[in-house]
Amino acid sequence: MEKSRTNKVFTPTSPAILTFVERDSVNEQLVDAMMTPGMQMIVYGPTGGGKTTLILNKLNQLIENFVITKCMKSSSFENIILDAFDQLNPYYTDEKITKTRKKVSGSLGASYLSLKAIIQAEFETEKQYKLKRFIPPQLTVQRLASFFGDLNCCWILEDFHKVDAKEKIKISQSMKVFMDSSVDYPDVKIIAIGAVGTARQVIEYDAEMENRVTEIYVPLMLDSQIEEIINKGENLLNIKVLQPIKNEITKYASGSASICHRICLNMCFSRRLYETSNNIIKFNSSDLTKSITRYIKANSDTLKKSYDKATTIHKKSKFKNPKLILRAIIDSENDEISRGEIYTIISKEHENYPHGNLSHYLSELISPNRGEILLYDDITKKYSFSNPFIKAFCLMKFKIDELKELDNMTKRIDDITDLLSSKSTNKFEFEIYQILYENMKNMIHK
Repeated sequence: MEKSRTNKVFTPTSPAILTFVERDSVNEQLVDAMMTPGMQMIVYGPTGGGKTTLILNKLNQLIENFVITKCMKSSSFENIILDAFDQLNPYYTDEKITKTRKKVSGSLGASYLSLKAIIQAEFETEKQYKLKRFIPPQLTVQRLASFFGDLNCCWILEDFHKVDAKEKIKISQSMKVFMDSSVDYPDVKIIAIGAVGTARQVIEYDAEMENRVTEIYVPLMLDSQIEEIINKGENLLNIKVLQPIKNEITKYASGSASICHRICLNMCFSRRLYETSNNIIKFNSSDLTKSITRYIKANSDTLKKSYDKATTIHKKSKFKNPKLILRAIIDSENDEISRGEIYTIISKEHENYPHGNLSHYLSELISPNRGEILLYDDITKKYSFSNPFIKAFCLMKFKIDELKELDNMTKRIDDITDLLSSKSTNKFEFEIYQILYENMKNMIHK
């Protein structure tokens, strides 16, 4: 049996290759856009939906070469251009492409190396004063598009939604240049990826570009697709995950491939499984509990930050709107809930609660502005927590806040788990609450 490393099978922090699952709902749209000369792409959708994994696997199947620029909030137009230019360096200095061993154009190769020397010289001159790189006048977007085109190369802008709006405008103008370059270089294109709800949140572009930009929405994965990740892992590592455990992992993942990968990787590591086993290993409920414990311990600070980002009030308000909404969803005891149902629950306690507040904050709670703590399903028109762990954290935090407000603390704090048991639908979910509580006890006494 061929051996596979466990951290190459389950990859919570990097794109999946060995356990890649095809996405039929967007596959055709992706292939059409990639194979259409001059067609630029905006790929968007919720965090953890597998956008980058999907794009990279499709590019490996269809496109000769690609460069990935990882964007940050601080990324400027100049930084982004120079990063792309730098990443082309191996192709031009080696004068061949790894996949195809294709010789680069002599004139463009010389031009690239000349520009590289200019940029390096300017940087050396400037660095004694301040560490800043400048784009020389010779490095225009048109020239960069030519370099990409000469290599049959595609440019991916990952997490582009994080970039400042002013810088996005410059990049959208660059998209037009790459479109026009398709006359000479059919394969050259920009793919902007963003973890947001609409394509326009990724990038704004001119109306004249509409027919030359494809907007592709990548939803969270279906339960069957999450289970397929587990099935592929079973075959690669010679393991067996019992069906009830698969069902629980699928539930906890809530469509997020990264959470599924993390839970499965934790299960393997807890059994000291670092590569394909010689003998079949069976995983049970105890392994899942250990995995969940490791996940929560590793992410308790992240969960708290997500909660704080979602519930912080930036302006004085009569209502604690985010908390009211999250609490209403929890109190409904349903996995999904409509806007009307949320309003009904809130208005029982706050009779004149404004409809506008609910609409505004629901929009925010599904956006990166508040950490995408909620998801919205366009088909069912209902809201849900982005994953069960943040839902459990919110429930625990609300209960702890209630206890902190009590004058009489005679009731044992540990009895809080009894208050929470009514919210859990099975023993695994209740164990999450217990594990979370153990990691949150200190909040009570702060």
